[in-house]
Amino acid sequence: MIEKDGKFLFAKRGIEPQKGIWDLVGGFIEAAETVEDCVLKVISGEPKAQDDVAELQWFSKDSFPEPLAFRNCYAAIERYKAL
Repeated sequence: MIEKDGKFLFAKRGIEPQKGIWDLVGGFIEAAETVEDCVLKVISGEPKAQDDVAELQWFSKDSFPEPLAFRNCYAAIERYKAL
């Protein structure tokens, strides 16, 4: 999860599956890629990544968007809240 000033970055998916639904920012990590590089790829505007994201928005920890695209999003949020 990307956090800044108490807010978390979410992406509205631009492609199927779950097109138009909020998701945690990320992507498929290539074999030689770090998690940080993957996130930078998505938010920096790599052409393929731009197609994947329809919108980026910051949300406070008390107002995460609903619904979320995948169950793992909910699991990540629950793990974060348990910290």
